[in-house]
Amino acid sequence: FPVTISHDQQVSEVDIANSQPLFLLKIIERSSLKCKSSELEQFRELVLNGQIYDFLRESIPHLTREEIKPMVYHVLFGPNKRNKADSLFKKHFPSIYNFIIDFKKEKGDYRQLSYELQKAESEFIYNRVLVDFSSKFPGVPFLTVHDSIIIQKSYANECKDNYSIVTGK
Repeated sequence: FPVTISHDQQVSEVDIANSQPLFLLKIIERSSLKCKSSELEQFRELVLNGQIYDFLRESIPHLTREEIKPMVYHVLFGPNKRNKADSLFKKHFPSIYNFIIDFKKEKGDYRQLSYELQKAESEFIYNRVLVDFSSKFPGVPFLTVHDSIIIQKSYANECKDNYSIVTGK
């Protein structure tokens, strides 16, 4: 539907911190493949608090958070080989790394995990967050870009609250 935000209204972008690791967590929790419970709890805590990239960055302090994020994406979306990204992730989360490897092998194509993660993200944004937000604030215009919602600044806090309610954070 067409969205009109007048020129005198400021907008904000609200997004999910660690969205792909969050959706990986959801896939792990629904899977019959298992991870070490203490490791999964640590991963869950870091992801839900938006700290997974910062945690991994502590191992390679000369890299920025923005440099760590694509490394994690490489592990999730790419063919897993011996490289810096895979070594970093495996060092901290070996059973989750093995889950990723096993999931990709089970599906027969390393790209299947990225498809599942993107599908989970879009279902979450469109079928949960936006449906809930639209029912609470009918007629409020918004735009979506991946895991972000661009919205009038005056509704940004409500939108953030809605993410929190839906994600359980």
